Amino acid sequence: DAKATEEFAEAKKLKVDMEESKYLAQSEKDEALKDETLAALDEDAAAEYAAKSARDEAIGTEEEASSIAAQTQSEELLGSSTGEELTANSFRVNAESKEGEAEQVTKRSLSHGTHAFRFAFQSLMTAGLVIYVVV
Repeated sequence: DAKATEEFAEAKKLKVDMEESKYLAQSEKDEALKDETLAALDEDAAAEYAAKSARDEAIGTEEEASSIAAQTQSEELLGSSTGEELTANSFRVNAESKEGEAEQVTKRSLSHGTHAFRFAFQSLMTAGLVIYVVV
């Protein structure tokens, strides 16, 4: 009878141990499912980050292309502006040259006018003298 009681107690203890093992196994299974869910969430977050990174890279590439286009346009405008500036300087130098020529022509014209006035005055004086002598 003692042996049966001992075996019964041992069986009860094994049953308790089995229940604890089942509980621990279920806890580990639940923990594994939780870890799997967290891993899936991390994977989703990583995929989202990769998508954002790819989008940011595309935006960066687009902005770089836009910057290169703007720089090219700026260089073209600078070249055009430099060409226009050279043309304007050429026109200015040409205008200054013509202004200098006009000043020279004006001075010669004044000189000729002065000589013409002097010759006219001399002719008038000579005519007056001739008239005085004749009369």
